[in-house]
Amino acid sequence: MSEPNGKGNGDLNNINTKRFLIGLCLVAVVILGFYFGNFHGGLSTENGVWGTFGDYVGGILNPLIASFGTSMK
Repeated sequence: MSEPNGKGNGDLNNINTKRFLIGLCLVAVVILGFYFGNFHGGLSTENGVWGTFGDYVGGILNPLIASFGTSMK
């Protein structure tokens, strides 16, 4: 059923999704800032270093994305 103002749950979900994505982008920027602030040696050319960096970013962002997915039910 739609609400009296003509907006259904779809509009609310879109707003929550946009807010979450904006928040996720902000968190990603903060994570990158902390990483490059601590390891300010510049960009590496070694694959192993990039793999470690990917593990770091994935370990931070994956729980946030998973919690959002479970809250959308």
